[in-house]
Amino acid sequence: MKQISTLRLTFVTAALFMTLRNMPMMAITGMQMFFFNILTAFFFLIPVALVSAELATGWPKAEGVFHWVRIGFGDRIGFMATWLQWLQSMFGMASILAYIGTTIAYIVDQSLANNPWFIFFSIVAVYWILTVDNFFGTNISTKISSWALIIGVIFPTILLISFGVYDFWTTKEIVMNTRISTENLLPNLGEQNRLVMLMGFIFGYVGIEVSANDANLIPNPSKSYPKAIFSAVLLVFISTLLGALSIAIKIPQDQISESAGVMQIFELYLKKHQLGFITPWIAGLVAFGTAGQVSTWVIGPADGLHQASERGDFFSFFKKDNKYDVPKRLLIFQAIVLSVISIAVLLLNDVNTAFFWLTSLAVILYALMYILLFLTAIKLRYTHKDQVRPYRIPFGNIGIWIVSFCGLAVITLCLLVGFIPLDSVNENLKPWYPIIMGLMALTCVSVGLIIFHKSK
Repeated sequence: MKQISTLRLTFVTAALFMTLRNMPMMAITGMQMFFFNILTAFFFLIPVALVSAELATGWPKAEGVFHWVRIGFGDRIGFMATWLQWLQSMFGMASILAYIGTTIAYIVDQSLANNPWFIFFSIVAVYWILTVDNFFGTNISTKISSWALIIGVIFPTILLISFGVYDFWTTKEIVMNTRISTENLLPNLGEQNRLVMLMGFIFGYVGIEVSANDANLIPNPSKSYPKAIFSAVLLVFISTLLGALSIAIKIPQDQISESAGVMQIFELYLKKHQLGFITPWIAGLVAFGTAGQVSTWVIGPADGLHQASERGDFFSFFKKDNKYDVPKRLLIFQAIVLSVISIAVLLLNDVNTAFFWLTSLAVILYALMYILLFLTAIKLRYTHKDQVRPYRIPFGNIGIWIVSFCGLAVITLCLLVGFIPLDSVNENLKPWYPIIMGLMALTCVSVGLIIFHKSK
């Protein structure tokens, strides 16, 4: 198998979670974005990456969460891990596609950004187009995703930061409260809205475990992989912070839209420099960039269910591939599921509220999967202690406990926060919100268990 350089792995890893869509949410937190970013990066992102690297290098033929957890806890729990990973991607992608819809509105008609019907049809249309594109194998979709990353994510990010730096340098005008104080830098545990924001930061970094499959492809993974991970985290940490600050210094926190904030700031900067006429073009690039990233998630989570179906843990109907080695039936099934989930935009009749509900449920489900991942890493250190691991978390069993504990602490906090409603949630629904979210999460888990037993 061809080796790759540490530098290339750094950029491949950074590409997994480099995005503009979280910048508005980060900007809403003001100076507290530093705290949330540090907490997320060093107590969630890095632990997940290191644990995944140990599992991936220790069991190189067992690709992904499904096989890792299955080796540690058996077929049923292994299936539940990949089921949760797949199902959260359905809710998560619906929220990301809603962001694409609000961005497309800036190409057609800005007022459509808050039109539930427009957002619903945008979600469904874009996802089905990406699904059909993936029918023809990963070669085409990979090329599209690569170009989407360059011109639809990296270029707009650099442009946004450049606007922010230039504006600050020339005007020194800042609407954000930059006072250095405990109250301004650290979230108040009594402010539920601030705690709920943690979910958004976590959601921005999920999927890092995918990069662990490349840990075997770099020379000396025990030293090179941590270096690549820390470099990728630092790169995304700096670019995301600068992008969020570029928004926060110009738009008051209470006026930033979570779903359309990126285009809000681009429109503001472009009009200020008499470049408002290119706003639709920038919107097109941002939408294309995000769609390219979603395209990689069309086949990714589905691969776990496909492996499960081949083992008889999921419906055998979905194990058949087309001539391009793509599980076409499974992709059609998940496109139907996502289309049904997207009806939430119409039922809630508010794009930002739907964005929050979908993201919350996705984070709760993914949190359960990550808990299984950390527990698997700990257990396998004892049950398979002689297994050769080219990358092994240092300091023996103490090291794996410390790293896993950091990840488990943050992900458990995130899981609990997922049951706290935002202030924007309808007052009549607030008392019922934790119960509704709990029932939805329980339903998702129960359906997975039923499917596993029916398949067996």
